[in-house]
Amino acid sequence: MKTRLLVSISLAWAALAGPVRLVAADVVKTNNLDALNLGTSWVGGTAPTAADTAVFDGTYATTGTLNVGALVQWSGLRVTSPGGAVLINNGTSPNNIGIGPNGLDLSSATTNLVIKRFQMNASQTWNIAAGRSFRLGDTTATPTGGSGRTGVFVNNAPGATITKSGAGAAHLDMGNATLGSVNWQVNAGTLAAIWHRTNAFGLGTITLAGGGLATGTPISGSVGNWAWDNPITLQTATTSFIDNQNIAGADRWLKLEGPISGSGNLEFRDTGVGFNNLNFGFILAGSNTMSGTVTITPAAEVRVGGSAPGLNTNPAGPNGGLGTATIVNNGWLTFSRTDAHAVSNGISGTGSVRIGSEALAGTDAQFVTLHGAWTHSGNTFINRGTLALAAGSSLPNTAEIYLNAPNVETTTLDVSALASYTLGSGRKLIGRGTTGANVVNGNFIAATNSVLVPGGSNTFNTLTFNNDLALEGVTLLLDVSSANWDRVQVNGNFTASGVTTIQCVQSGALTTGEYPLIQVAGTRGGTNSNFLLAGLISAGTRQSFSLVYGTPTYPNDIVLVVGGSTPANLTWVGGVATNTWNVDGAVNWDNLGTPDKFFNNDSVTFDNSGSTNPPVNLLGTLLPATVTVNADTDYTFSGTGTISGAATLTKSGSGTLTLANTNTYTGLTTVSGGTLAVTSGAAIPDTGSVSVDTAGATFKVNASETIATLNSVAGATVDVATGTLSYTNGSLLGTLTGAGTLARFGTTDTVFGQLTTADALAFNGTLVLRGSTPSLNPGSMQAATGRFWLHSAAGSQLAGTKFHLDSGSSLSNAQDLIVGNWDGDSGNRRLTLASLTGYGALRSDAGDTGVRHIIVDQAVDTTYNGLVLAHAGTGGQVRSVFFDKRGAGTLTMANVMGRQTAAASGSTNAAFDLAVNGGKLVLLATNTMDGAITVASGATLEVAGAGLLGNGTYAYAITNDGTLTLNSTGNQTLAGDVSGSGAFIKNNTGTLRINGTFTNGSLTVNGGLLGGNGVIENAVSLPAAAGLAPGATASTVGTLTINNALTLAAGSTHYFKVDATNGVNDRVDFTSATFAGALVVTNLSGPGTLTNGQTFPIFSAGGTGGFSSITPAPGPGQSWSFTAASGLLTVVSGLNTTPTNLTATLSGSNLVLSWPASHTGWILQTQTNAASVGITTNGWFDVFGSAGTNQVTLTPNKADPAVFFRLRLP
Repeated sequence: MKTRLLVSISLAWAALAGPVRLVAADVVKTNNLDALNLGTSWVGGTAPTAADTAVFDGTYATTGTLNVGALVQWSGLRVTSPGGAVLINNGTSPNNIGIGPNGLDLSSATTNLVIKRFQMNASQTWNIAAGRSFRLGDTTATPTGGSGRTGVFVNNAPGATITKSGAGAAHLDMGNATLGSVNWQVNAGTLAAIWHRTNAFGLGTITLAGGGLATGTPISGSVGNWAWDNPITLQTATTSFIDNQNIAGADRWLKLEGPISGSGNLEFRDTGVGFNNLNFGFILAGSNTMSGTVTITPAAEVRVGGSAPGLNTNPAGPNGGLGTATIVNNGWLTFSRTDAHAVSNGISGTGSVRIGSEALAGTDAQFVTLHGAWTHSGNTFINRGTLALAAGSSLPNTAEIYLNAPNVETTTLDVSALASYTLGSGRKLIGRGTTGANVVNGNFIAATNSVLVPGGSNTFNTLTFNNDLALEGVTLLLDVSSANWDRVQVNGNFTASGVTTIQCVQSGALTTGEYPLIQVAGTRGGTNSNFLLAGLISAGTRQSFSLVYGTPTYPNDIVLVVGGSTPANLTWVGGVATNTWNVDGAVNWDNLGTPDKFFNNDSVTFDNSGSTNPPVNLLGTLLPATVTVNADTDYTFSGTGTISGAATLTKSGSGTLTLANTNTYTGLTTVSGGTLAVTSGAAIPDTGSVSVDTAGATFKVNASETIATLNSVAGATVDVATGTLSYTNGSLLGTLTGAGTLARFGTTDTVFGQLTTADALAFNGTLVLRGSTPSLNPGSMQAATGRFWLHSAAGSQLAGTKFHLDSGSSLSNAQDLIVGNWDGDSGNRRLTLASLTGYGALRSDAGDTGVRHIIVDQAVDTTYNGLVLAHAGTGGQVRSVFFDKRGAGTLTMANVMGRQTAAASGSTNAAFDLAVNGGKLVLLATNTMDGAITVASGATLEVAGAGLLGNGTYAYAITNDGTLTLNSTGNQTLAGDVSGSGAFIKNNTGTLRINGTFTNGSLTVNGGLLGGNGVIENAVSLPAAAGLAPGATASTVGTLTINNALTLAAGSTHYFKVDATNGVNDRVDFTSATFAGALVVTNLSGPGTLTNGQTFPIFSAGGTGGFSSITPAPGPGQSWSFTAASGLLTVVSGLNTTPTNLTATLSGSNLVLSWPASHTGWILQTQTNAASVGITTNGWFDVFGSAGTNQVTLTPNKADPAVFFRLRLP
């Protein structure tokens, strides 16, 4: 036996990392997609065992989905720097990935890990680095793909603990099967459940020690309501979190039924993507005893009070509490119990506190007694039930206290345990509702500059003080009308000091008479000098207004007395002073047959009898109660005057009213007939609302106008002829016409176009949809919050109706743009945009079966981070998408384009066709589209980053007359035909498998592998950075046919599979060939099954040249022989018998021993001795699996004093 010794590493090695002990600990994944239970999948030819750690490092450069042919058991799994995400889609039971005490180590990972079936064999640690994730899930086996809820957790060690460390995330993408008895300790990072489940984390305990739990993740489809009953312990001296990260759905909640204990700190967060979808909050329903600091972050809501544990529901209930924790509330804290309970927690922060909710039945019975100090500066809402302040408690800083009694209920602020309660300067006490009772018990002092509001805005109610009330110079805001008005009822004694301003907001004309505003049952203090009346102006009216400190009718009250005559109902006559409308001036009006002047608070009507020429000339500030233009003739309001106050304006009749002046009135503008046209740019105030409430009526804009609300009914018209019409909220259900700009800056869902007539959306202008911040970029469709719906009621669309933005509109930052029913060219639903940027989703999940034709015709370069999804409805609707890129610009799609959901059973999936008719379209995501792809001459489609078509396998036709560049690191299979006259270019490291017929104009492969079992009509030339890998998949043999010349360059590497048992192999057919580079051969039958003399025709015919190396060796004492003249690969006997050297290198904490590939088949041996003994002639042991490789990775053990290695010839 010939050997070559490696000089002892011993003490020199120990100085670096300790002596080396040979242990079968780390088994490295080789660069293929062989099943993980096979030896061929691992360096050395032997699969890891239950004592080993499976390692995915730089050796594994392949990207794609791995599988498992049987149950595998590993001590641990470590991911460092493979070529792409490690995707293990082991979907068949019982082919689990069993992990033991070494757990999952992604602490130095450069990519992510996905396992579909995970088996816990022992307590372990999941160490995941920042920015990295482990996902237990779904069928797409991608780290960020849509939620599939198909992950499986097999508990083979009940009661074991999984410790989550590292700042990265672990995502449990599972269905409703339980994890069993498993405990968790989260020291760092996030442990997240993607889909709503009870027992989402199993039946054990959870310790939070610096990390956190999350509902959902930023993964498409993560959504749901949650009920977790695990006991949660907050570890001392740590700050942990519970976070809502849902990306979809609305009105969601998380109920924490298990007890929360411990002295650590806890944050509640709501970082859900899109709109606020956890708006029913975190529900604390357990017997909690936590004693640290609980922080509620902005936008998050925590509810105290829920139904009994075990009920996966969200109603109020008598369960739940805050323990003895200190509360920092910067969001929303709601008490939603249904009983009397005491709260001793201190509450600070900038957030708001709510007592009960009208939406939560039973909270009207809640009686919350405050012990201690609530120093929060946000508002306090008493929506139902009672908030009582115990002796020694305080509520000093809350900005506004709301008493929001629902109808026929009573809400109470009870301060009777205090000597008195003072509402400090700048603070408000506000009552709301109309028939509910808002009550204060106990003595109440309203300090200087505080505010009392009995009935809220534009509602009438009574604010009742059952004990004493003292006003020390405050503001009292009261809504007043002839029929009803706000009032303060004092059932104790009343005192007044300083000057209190009673600010009246008039609603319509007031009849003459007395209006008691403050009614006192006990002793009334103060005088008239303590009050100032504001808001009601006598000048320019027919009335007088005064405050009287007691009248014969109301002797103990503060009373508003309205004198003079009642406002008149006037009809326009005109003809005097050039049609002037002013106050107490021109006699241009008829008052029941008598000529009259206009006074403020009068109601005015313009009909067919009045003068229309010249235009009505408005002078000064006009305060009419109502303005009605009911005429078939045309009127124009012009001049320097303004219609102001709370007036409403109504347009009816078939004529046109043109507002050419500036107005500031705050009432509703209603268009019930004819046309209301605005031309001044400020004809309707920015806070105004317009309602086009009758079919046939028109609201026309010929200037840039801003309003608050705009609504139109079916059959009505909004005509933005020129300029920009900006509004905040509303739904346009009628016709939209014009060439101007319509800008919506709202935060709620927009319903736009319930189409009932042809061309109901014949709009050729610019549509701007955005949140609360106005767009600075005209020509854009933007929607920052709320969904935007483009569809009609089912069955109402008619042929020819369309939504066609062909004048430079674009889409930016949409939350969701949902494309439903309307008919455009050739029966398609057509949406044309000038650019596409931002986030959100373009979706087709509304309306009936049909094709949504989405055209992006852009000259600029943009990136769109949103989704574009075709939807198959559960009712059998097939809502396909045809995405059409036009224009010279580059559009980069960073997120998924494809199918939103699978079709219902027996139905057809929604197709997603793609056309690139101009410029460049770049795809960066794992796309799931399933339809034809067309690239026009001069256009480019690029698949870049880790992007893929069809989730990696594309089964549809591609017609390429331009340029199609596959520049992805992922593995792409093309199962459909590729045709056209264009250029197809393959770059980067991924594998391209052609399983259909390829007849494209040219094929250039600059990097990665070319494989498949299809037919290529082009000549193929592979450079040094590329190679062949025939076969339909990475684990099956197949024949790739090249009906042309094949040229392989020096330095290239080619991967072929043979099956020694069945005598089959990969093969490449060609017309002529030049061989070069290295050949790597994998035996699918496993090691030791090849026999000398076996031949494999890996090429259909002979060629010139040859291969510089063929590895690995077929077996001990064997090598490969390739005959270029015939294309045959043969197993032969013999090894290079010349002794060689071992090379030792360090890789992290590992020792890597390697030797020349020409000596594959030599066997590595080792011996371990005491340092004083040194090397001996006996005691050598073979290193298992070393005969089939030329490299072994070992883990040093500092306890071994001296270790020696050598190679021996078999």
